[in-house]
Amino acid sequence: MEEEADKDALARKVHDNFKKFKAKVGGWGTVSERSYYDDIADKYSL
Repeated sequence: MEEEADKDALARKVHDNFKKFKAKVGGWGTVSERSYYDDIADKYSL
């Protein structure tokens, strides 16, 4: 992704902002989806 972002100024801006967003809220995905995964784990265990 870094290589592609380097090819265009707008792509670089979007990519940099996405990385900031992911760093800020990425961990909350685990928190918000944990109960869902816990619920389906017994139904679809490998």
